[in-house]
Amino acid sequence: MNGSEFLGLLLGVLLLIGLPIFILRLRDRWKSGKGVSVLSGGTTLLVGLVMVVASVVQLLESTTSYMDIKLGSLLQFLCQCLMASLFIYFGIKWIRDDGPGIDEYKIDDEEPEVRASVQMAQKTINDFISQVENHIDYAYCRFALKLDEDCTCRSWGYVHAYENNYFDVSIMNYNDSLAEKHPSRMQIHRNDVEDWQIIQADGKLKGGYSYIAKFIILKKRGIRFHRHLRRELDLFLDSNIAE
Repeated sequence: MNGSEFLGLLLGVLLLIGLPIFILRLRDRWKSGKGVSVLSGGTTLLVGLVMVVASVVQLLESTTSYMDIKLGSLLQFLCQCLMASLFIYFGIKWIRDDGPGIDEYKIDDEEPEVRASVQMAQKTINDFISQVENHIDYAYCRFALKLDEDCTCRSWGYVHAYENNYFDVSIMNYNDSLAEKHPSRMQIHRNDVEDWQIIQADGKLKGGYSYIAKFIILKKRGIRFHRHLRRELDLFLDSNIAE
């Protein structure tokens, strides 16, 4: 491979990888972004497959038998296959990628919509308590945990029971930073619950007002609801709030 061929290949890599990455960054705000990324992914995948076939043919044509394969030809073949595998990987990734889920969007807890969701959760907390007292499965609540004087995090916990105004919960995603300050199982007062959620037998979600607040904020920011986000929003029984 001479210098001009290498330069052309490098420009191709930058174009077929760099351009779709740029498109993916704009996808949530650009209505046609997903379609263009799928088209780019399909083109990239096709180029990768063609490169594999061309590399194999080139290697076989350069020798009369497998025993005559030279080290230089073999190394060139391996480099070409590595490049082709990158094309194939990114091509499949761009075709299948529907975009980030609602959990991947970072929203400030001080946003007015989030604070309003806390009020909604407290307003409907008796409904949640009634379900928990009936021993419903898959009940969760969200609450604040203080890590130090200047740091507070929000966490979800699986609710085991409710008694004397306190929820018995197991902290989800329990990690070392939490272990230094809090046990994995805690008593959370009903007034400290910032959100609650019940996963029903049909997979639908009751509650989850902090998530719905996120959808409202994203919509106000002009974020396009791609297929992944629409599927998540449809799970919430109160999703009409965000529409």
